[in-house]
Amino acid sequence: MQRDVKENGIVNFRQLGGLKSSTGQRVRDDLIFRSGSLDFSTSELDEFLSPFGINQVYDLRSGGEIAASPYKLPEHIEYKHRPILPGLDRQMERFGLIYPGSQDMADLGSSQGFSQEKLKYMTDFMIDIYRQMGERPEIFGSIIKEIIASEGATLYHCSAGKDRTGVLSAMLLLSLGVSQDQVMDNYLLSNEYRKEEVNRELEKLSRLISDPKQLDKIKEMLFVKEEYLGATLDKVNSYRSFEDYARDRLLLSEADLERLHDRYLYSSI
Repeated sequence: MQRDVKENGIVNFRQLGGLKSSTGQRVRDDLIFRSGSLDFSTSELDEFLSPFGINQVYDLRSGGEIAASPYKLPEHIEYKHRPILPGLDRQMERFGLIYPGSQDMADLGSSQGFSQEKLKYMTDFMIDIYRQMGERPEIFGSIIKEIIASEGATLYHCSAGKDRTGVLSAMLLLSLGVSQDQVMDNYLLSNEYRKEEVNRELEKLSRLISDPKQLDKIKEMLFVKEEYLGATLDKVNSYRSFEDYARDRLLLSEADLERLHDRYLYSSI
């Protein structure tokens, strides 16, 4: 069932503007937006997104996630499906898991809760998918190239707007010359923007799971952690510079980065 965007709001909806690059320039406001799921009615999405001048939306979710929570954009906004982890559905099905934040985790709860083995694997799984995103980031580079060539404002999202969306945001900001400290701070803001959503989810789960240790473990997975993005940045930092990483792994040329800077940075002095 689609939700009411007026009542609930689009979770973790925010822009990347205002952050400072290494050149002293700043990221332009109101051009790059990020969010969680958009499973609202078309008319509600039109009313919410159109004032921001959003012309294209990148859906980073897997096919299974889209089937579970579909939506339809207004005709004037272009939809682009760019799954970051196309094999995610198979990985989750293999272990009978659910991607944290993709839908109500309470659907999988029971009076016995989740097994300790499953909880441990889910925690390890989070680190692993961040590592995968750092080691095979070509899709991020491809999306960045599309964003460079786009017109108007862009929105991209996954299910919770924190992991895949968080890594794409990190890659974009690093490509714009924003420091890793600022990138990490921006990434961790998801915990503040998602606080109400997470509390609602935990309230549902608390009625099904009596073990507080299990609830604490699940809470860890519903929030982002520095070590998660750190697993991605470990690969970035194995290169002499981000530019080298961008060239070799994101497949972004010097000309691509120059065009990105020209479009999305401005002098604040």
